[in-house]
Amino acid sequence: MPELPEVETIRRALEARITGRRIASVDPRRSALRVAMPPDLAARVLGRRISGVSRRAKYLLIGLEDDDLLIAHLGMSGRIRTIDPAAYQNRVRDFDFDMIVQTFPESLSPGNEQLFYWGSAAADQQGSRNYMGVKSKAIDAMIAALLAAHVFVSAPHDIVGTLRSVAAADPDAELFIHPECGCASQAMAFGNERTQILSTEKMIDYARRSPKQRFLVATETGILHRLKREAPGKRFEAVRDDAECRYMKLTTLEKVRDSLRDGRHEVTVAPELADRARLAIERMVAIGA
Repeated sequence: MPELPEVETIRRALEARITGRRIASVDPRRSALRVAMPPDLAARVLGRRISGVSRRAKYLLIGLEDDDLLIAHLGMSGRIRTIDPAAYQNRVRDFDFDMIVQTFPESLSPGNEQLFYWGSAAADQQGSRNYMGVKSKAIDAMIAALLAAHVFVSAPHDIVGTLRSVAAADPDAELFIHPECGCASQAMAFGNERTQILSTEKMIDYARRSPKQRFLVATETGILHRLKREAPGKRFEAVRDDAECRYMKLTTLEKVRDSLRDGRHEVTVAPELADRARLAIERMVAIGA
């Protein structure tokens, strides 16, 4: 049985569509109802004008001229069908379902994946995890605030102020932001045509092809060395000199060497989590291709 909000939604829709119209025909399709329809129902209502649609609890009251009422009680029926796993995944990817059961495991350090789960831009993006189709400016603002809260360890980064400063101080400078940087969501909302949200490789390619000479980089400063090496002659400047991530510094060349040579630092995850992670990687590879 539909709940009150659903009944009220239907009432409003019916009221707008049928109020003031006359009943032209009656087609009783189901006889197995809890309260049988009167055998002379058609004769009693044909040609009569509908004066309005109201509601009493979960009952719809369809008013007729001369103050008679048609009482309607909405019901629901359903069917359970089984499909193979591949077909199920395709339907979930395409949002081709009425209802699914889903859980969202979260880490203690939520990041840009929240845009994929709850962001308005992901609501119509095939393959996203916004299964609910949520489109809310309030939720988008909450995600932006969450991401901005832990951009760098040292202090929060005012990317909006940076965008405005860049536009005012140097009309020829462009701003590079890495998509894994917590300020990326704010840049998407407040940026302009000179704000480029790119991976490291795309930054290099863009800088090489761009006629611009100055690029401000709003991400971890460790990226500057490679940008300068791969695009000589261009100026790359850090938006903040203290934009350093202590977690990235934990991965050293020595640790990479030991991992490859000695099999150390092995990370194991549950098979179901590995399958989900592999799906995300395959999606990125497919998009890049």
